[in-house]
Amino acid sequence: MKNNQKIDIVLKDKYLQELKRKHNTVTLSKLLNSDTAQKLLKGEANITVRNLCKLCIDMEWPLPNFLEIKK
Repeated sequence: MKNNQKIDIVLKDKYLQELKRKHNTVTLSKLLNSDTAQKLLKGEANITVRNLCKLCIDMEWPLPNFLEIKK
């Protein structure tokens, strides 16, 4: 992989379906911004580490163990 190559990071379908069962665009917009929530629920959002951590905490998914989360 080249250093300047674009990387898209999206949720796997299993996790996207779980997210859709718990949230709609309105409830997810309270956790993330509205635009990101809409794209995420469509499976189109390129997720950031910060948003991934918010989702992991909200959905009770395991956080990557190599990250230290400071609130």
